[in-house]
Amino acid sequence: MTWCLLCHESIQSAHSFSSLISPQQKKMLCETCQSSFKGLSEPLCKRCGRMLNELPIAYYEGEYCIDCVQWKKKKSPLIRNYSLYKYNNFSKELMALFKYRGDYEFHKAFTVDFARLYKLYSPENPVLVPIPLSDERMYERGFNQAEALASLLPAEVAYPLTRKHTEKQAKKTREERLQNHRVFELVDPELVTNRNVILIDDLYTTGVTLHEAALCLKDVAAAIYSFTIYR
Repeated sequence: MTWCLLCHESIQSAHSFSSLISPQQKKMLCETCQSSFKGLSEPLCKRCGRMLNELPIAYYEGEYCIDCVQWKKKKSPLIRNYSLYKYNNFSKELMALFKYRGDYEFHKAFTVDFARLYKLYSPENPVLVPIPLSDERMYERGFNQAEALASLLPAEVAYPLTRKHTEKQAKKTREERLQNHRVFELVDPELVTNRNVILIDDLYTTGVTLHEAALCLKDVAAAIYSFTIYR
């Protein structure tokens, strides 16, 4: 018997002749929980993947949201962010379980879909760079959720960055998040020199975390992308 990672109800497996010939990957979620994840629908911002049809006209220019227009002016080297799902109330509850209540096994719920995202959009010969936590935050949680997600993908993982301790992003207003606070330091540039980097994180909101990390790698990486679960 297999149990859903989220609601802990049993998962009913459909048995057929075709499934015996070509067995699919083990399901981690029941149909009810799986259907609660909402995908992103076009049109999307061509840089961050935000759903443009949810924004007022004044908040996007052509194929780009206004935030990405500003990041372009700041010369952020982050070429494109790719995400799986829309960040909604269901997602917020799940991320609280994952990050703040220490449910490490939860990252396995994304095994199939995160691998699919990687297969569709990864550049040639990439190196994965999980967004680091500060020592203090690592001590609080016991694990880094970005490292857990990176472990799902079939690529080399590197740790060229360290992070200073700051207030949690969730406690900051949007304006406070958008202010430039250089929280990352490049400590081992050789790990990513002339490599195609994929930054890994759980969530893209304002993009500050990912863009700041990308700016630290700007002078050494060949190209920089990011993969997140939620947008």
